[in-house]
Amino acid sequence: MHTISRLGLSLGVFLCLLLPITENQAASQNNLQNKSTAIDGSRVALLIGNGDYRSLYLKDAVPSVRQLEGVLRELGFEVARLENSTQKQLKRSIDDFGRRLSQGGIGFFYYFGHAMAHDSGNYLIPVDASADSENEVEYDAVRSSRVLAQMESAKTSTNLLVLDACHGNPFSRYFQPRNKGLVPMTSPANTLIAYSRAPGCNLDDSPADLYVLELIRHLSMPGLDVEELFQKVRSEVYRKSGSKQIPWDASSLTGKVYLNPENAEKMVASAIGGSEISEEKDPFKAARLRNLESMKKTFSQAFGYEKRNISPSLKIEAWRCFLLEFAGDNPFSNDDERMREEAHKRIAHWETALVEPDTESLAAEARAAAFRIEPDPSAVQGPIFLDPNTQLMWQREDDGLQRSWLEAADYCESLELSGYGDWRLPKIAELTDIVDPHEYDPAINVDLFPNTKTSTYWSSTEDEDDLDYALHVNFKCGYMFHYEKTGRDYVRCVRMNP
Repeated sequence: MHTISRLGLSLGVFLCLLLPITENQAASQNNLQNKSTAIDGSRVALLIGNGDYRSLYLKDAVPSVRQLEGVLRELGFEVARLENSTQKQLKRSIDDFGRRLSQGGIGFFYYFGHAMAHDSGNYLIPVDASADSENEVEYDAVRSSRVLAQMESAKTSTNLLVLDACHGNPFSRYFQPRNKGLVPMTSPANTLIAYSRAPGCNLDDSPADLYVLELIRHLSMPGLDVEELFQKVRSEVYRKSGSKQIPWDASSLTGKVYLNPENAEKMVASAIGGSEISEEKDPFKAARLRNLESMKKTFSQAFGYEKRNISPSLKIEAWRCFLLEFAGDNPFSNDDERMREEAHKRIAHWETALVEPDTESLAAEARAAAFRIEPDPSAVQGPIFLDPNTQLMWQREDDGLQRSWLEAADYCESLELSGYGDWRLPKIAELTDIVDPHEYDPAINVDLFPNTKTSTYWSSTEDEDDLDYALHVNFKCGYMFHYEKTGRDYVRCVRMNP
């Protein structure tokens, strides 16, 4: 198969930022030391988007968690994202989330999908659930208390659990649950549990993504402590839904926690009566400005992508990917908003071009397609594919789990598949070579590589400018980015065929 690699966009990945700030009135030296450690913990998030149900499909679930992921990464979170998960995948991801949590840090869990109350507990419904009665829910679903148990065991300083889950009953043809909506949960200390609709919710015609869009918008606003943030989200959702949708939360937080501080170091200094930290030493602002430079570079590259002889629809998707990656507001500059406005204008321009056929682009794509070599059927050998051009043997289907860069390398080295044990992570040039520029979402030949996630996959290639980062490919658009090695990506292994 002859493939043409799509343009690689080098995307800045954000550094870990300041962590929770707990206010205390005492000003002793011991309290000063406590406040210093309050900004040293880790930030770990797990985002679940389940939409591909057999009944009551939720079209906003996956796009919503992708947008939320971008904002949380900008706020210094190490994020794992799971889309359209089965029960087994959901349980594994929650347990893995618990292992990644650390004492003194922040744990953030967000779920967009169907859920149901049963036997005094709430159950998250995976996409493969097939309960015929309410009593079967506990066997097909995952109890939400599993998440709280992991948080409590890790002894994190702050736990946030968000259930965006009152979207109807996917089993309505079989039964109606005794409980309407979800039920309140008992939480460990220093935990906030937020519901997109109050327990015992009434369904209405509000947009399914209204709550998460307000959550994303308010996460981008500096200076809100967590409880104030969710209160503002609740007020806006209530107002925009015409008083129909009422979010609800329960908090056992014992101090103020800032996910997006205006200047976290200055807040600490003020709280303990010390001197202000200079702006030059503010890592939050520094990270935002680095992100802005990356955004400008990617913006310029997206313009260059327009010059290629491809259809307007692919140019539109390039700009949409740009908007998706840089959704968060930068409080230190207006340049980011101007670039987003221009990106929307470019999308509108190319949407107009779609009205009339772009004969030049279509001709160019036809010429390129004429040179594509269809693989010999013998190249597809069950779970592996042998590329006749490169003699690389590929794992056709990943295992559906996201791993850190080191874990991904270990997974490939230990993989035994079709009698071969010498698998490895692909180099970035090898990984971009299987991108199909004629495909989108995913940008790959799905006949050769079935069930490819419209997400990112690791390469073995490190970032030469910063060895804490490695390169990966987003198979939604086919673009190359760089990403911190502690992040979580999917894995497709490769080996050289002798």
